[in-house]
Amino acid sequence: MIIAYYPGAGGNRYQRMIQHLKWQKSNTTYDTVNPEHDSNNRYLFNDVVDTDQDFILTHCLNKTYLQNKIPGHDIVFIVGNLKTCLQREWCLSGHNHYIKKQTTQALHRLDHYNAIKDQAWPVCVSLDELDNLPKHILQEVDQDYKKIVKQQQPATDILSMLETAAINKVNSCYESIKWHTEYYSTYPVEFSSKDTVIDIRTGTDDFSITMQHELSLYNSEIFNDVWNKLNPS
Repeated sequence: MIIAYYPGAGGNRYQRMIQHLKWQKSNTTYDTVNPEHDSNNRYLFNDVVDTDQDFILTHCLNKTYLQNKIPGHDIVFIVGNLKTCLQREWCLSGHNHYIKKQTTQALHRLDHYNAIKDQAWPVCVSLDELDNLPKHILQEVDQDYKKIVKQQQPATDILSMLETAAINKVNSCYESIKWHTEYYSTYPVEFSSKDTVIDIRTGTDDFSITMQHELSLYNSEIFNDVWNKLNPS
């Protein structure tokens, strides 16, 4: 069975419900509780999809694309409001995933030189060549390199830490909203009246009522501001 749902719309909860497992714990993501799922199925970008499992969970809700990628499987569509679902996912885990991705290795001096090199500057393929550059070039390169390294260092004073945290939240919202908006523009929600569809916005079944409560728990002013900037009415 394919369970197709927006991020934050409770796909893992739904699987656990039909498996008669615990699924109603509030303010919780069950993504890590169902570790058997192949993360490559999430947006179906790979040419080959692993179908050797009872449940395939995906954030693609386009029936044509699903049937092309994973033919011969029953599909359950869990539909909701993209903004509300994405905000829940961002609050529960999306922002933390963004912060982990931002952890980068220290910038290599040679990579830095090649990134900022003026066309008139010599080509360097080793640190020895870099260290033997003309003094005026080496001074400019070193000053820029030190400035970038300083920016990468964690803030130590409270105001800087708060500023960095706020900027990271804005950036992570922007990245998530922009990426998913473009994804669902490319692969729009598509199903027919014959398909199994659970509309968690208006449903009165146990799962829909549970998700309506879960979605109501999350309301980020930062997320809403970024959403409105990217999706002006």
